Amino acid sequence: MRLKFELYEEAGVREYWVVNPVEENLVVFLLETETNRQGERGPGEVVGRFGGAKMYAGSDLLKSRAVPGFNIQVDEIFEK
Repeated sequence: MRLKFELYEEAGVREYWVVNPVEENLVVFLLETETNRQGERGPGEVVGRFGGAKMYAGSDLLKSRAVPGFNIQVDEIFEK
């Protein structure tokens, strides 16, 4: 069985979040594009692989690159 991670890469999902409710953190993977690989932001040709993962926790502010204008502080996700 193929992993969601691989299926999302193949489908061109631009941003993939893995949420860990036990440790109250999340990891974000971004689909690499030609411009991203050169350290720039913006559209480009899809390379088809998720780049390095970035972990967010506590008061970190997560700014979605797939949904313009969507920002959330991680601890708001886990408010009780």
